[in-house]
Amino acid sequence: MSVCVIGAEKGGVGKSTLTENAAAIRAEVGYRVVIADFDNQGTCSKWISRREEHPDLAKIAVRRLRKEDRGNLRAFGELVQELVDSYDDVLIDVGGQDTGIFRAALAVADKVIVPLTPSPDDLDTVPDLADIVRRFDKPLDIRIVLNMTSGQPTMLKSMKKGLEGFSDVLPLMPKMIGTRVAFKYAKNKGQGVAELSKADGYDPHAANEMKDFYLGVFGK
Repeated sequence: MSVCVIGAEKGGVGKSTLTENAAAIRAEVGYRVVIADFDNQGTCSKWISRREEHPDLAKIAVRRLRKEDRGNLRAFGELVQELVDSYDDVLIDVGGQDTGIFRAALAVADKVIVPLTPSPDDLDTVPDLADIVRRFDKPLDIRIVLNMTSGQPTMLKSMKKGLEGFSDVLPLMPKMIGTRVAFKYAKNKGQGVAELSKADGYDPHAANEMKDFYLGVFGK
C-alpha cells in the first residue's frame, strides 16, 4: 500500500494530469488504484467519468469529499483511512497551499510530488514550501518534478539554478516532462498518454516521459 500526494500551490502546473497518468500506468500493471480528488475543480473526477466510457481500460476509482466537508480534517482523515483499507495505492490530488488539508495529506503520505513549471511565479512558491517541509513533524519523501519544459531553455536554466538552494529538502527528480499536446488528447479520452491509439494522438515522447515519471514515483 502506498499513499502518494501530488500537490502544488499554483494552478496550471499539471498536477491532475500527472495524477491521472500515474494512476493509469499503476492500474494497468495490476494494482487497485484510487484517486482522492481534493482539488476543488474536480479535474480528476471528470477524467474518470470519461474513462468509464471505455470498459476495456484498467479500472481506477475516484473519491471526493462532499462539498460541505471540504476543509473538514476529520472527514478527510476518515475518507483517506477508508481508501487505504480498500486499495493498493491512493493518489491524492490536492492544492499545495499551507492549509489544514494539505498538511493532513502530507501527514499520511508515503511520498509527495510537487510539479512546477519553468516560471518565476512557480519558483516564488518554493521558499514557503521548503519552510513547511523543514518545520514538518516527520521526515517527508518529497520531490519536485519540472513539467511543461519544452521550448524554454533560458527559463529552465534559471529555474534549476533557483531550486539549488532548496535541494536539501526539495530534491529535483532527474527526468523532466515536456509540453505535449498528447496530454490534452488523453485527458479528453479519459486515458493516460500511453493508452492512446495512433489515431487518437499517441505520442511516444509523451508516453516515455510519463513512464519515466511513473518509475520515478513508484520504482517499478
